[in-house]
Amino acid sequence: MERRYRLKAIGYDFDKPVHRVAELFQIKPSEILLPNKQPHRVKARRLITQPSVSRAVQRGEKLAIENNLYLENELKGQIA
Repeated sequence: MERRYRLKAIGYDFDKPVHRVAELFQIKPSEILLPNKQPHRVKARRLITQPSVSRAVQRGEKLAIENNLYLENELKGQIA
């Protein structure tokens, strides 16, 4: 919960990843949220599902621990 509120405080919300995924797939952000089965839209939506994000966070945390990297800047209270 704490991370979620910290991210929100520094400007991260649902629109930010939607816009980034749209940029990566070269489509409009509104197209990602349309209820259809076009393959490129389905792939884009998969990137922003809660399970996808959770798995990516777990992989990132594991990588950070293995390499003694700190993902959070405690002095500023923001993600580094």
